[in-house]
Amino acid sequence: MVSQNGPVPAANAKSRRQQAIMAALRAAPALRIAELAAEFQVSTETIRRDLDELDQAGLIVRTYGGAARPVAVEPAVAERERQMVPERRRIAQAALAAIGSAESLMLGGGSTTLHVARLLATTLARGTVVTHAFAHAAVLGANPGIRVLMAPGRYEPREGMVVGSDTLEHITRFHAEVAIVGASGITASGAADVDDEAAAVYRVMRLAATRTLIVADHTKFGRAAFAIHAELAEIHRIVTDRQPGGELARLLAQAGAEITVGG
Repeated sequence: MVSQNGPVPAANAKSRRQQAIMAALRAAPALRIAELAAEFQVSTETIRRDLDELDQAGLIVRTYGGAARPVAVEPAVAERERQMVPERRRIAQAALAAIGSAESLMLGGGSTTLHVARLLATTLARGTVVTHAFAHAAVLGANPGIRVLMAPGRYEPREGMVVGSDTLEHITRFHAEVAIVGASGITASGAADVDDEAAAVYRVMRLAATRTLIVADHTKFGRAAFAIHAELAEIHRIVTDRQPGGELARLLAQAGAEITVGG
């Protein structure tokens, strides 16, 4: 490989090529060696070595003649739900207090919102919850006083939720007092999710509710994510376990976003 400034060192070329292979696997579930060799203008043996290294690192699944996307590149919701449990419980308790007497809710998927669902199931005497997440629906459905409306759509097994145009259309049929959604990151650009289809669901839920609670632990502050579902001016309240700091805190205050910290 040659750059405008001269030859690229072999180690750098290999690193860039392997990063490009990983990016390609995020767009397509499987790749063929011959296609990759043609794309990067290298030999099939070079691509085989790349795929072997990525496979050994657990980043891809090596297949006959190519590679496939691994079952989980990032932690799935079941794994994330076991992380930062005390912090998420405090967030859920604070979110429950912020919900108040509301009886019509939108509930987005995710690990922190699952903690909210568990508390709602044990405390909400009656109400209706619209959700697109199966674990959340199952938890809430155990309470006979809660009517659960499960959105249709394309099932996303890693996250245990449905997404897509059918999901969005279904949610727009309703209006709720409160929407509760998560975020993969919160920056000066707003609250965002790593998955653009999940972000689309959270955006529609926010627009279908009188007010919205974004539940997110402190590690999400300053972390950028792919798809924004609420700009700073559109954030009503963030429920978290620790106050944000620095420039982000100033911008949130300027935008009028309320920060609630679970104790």
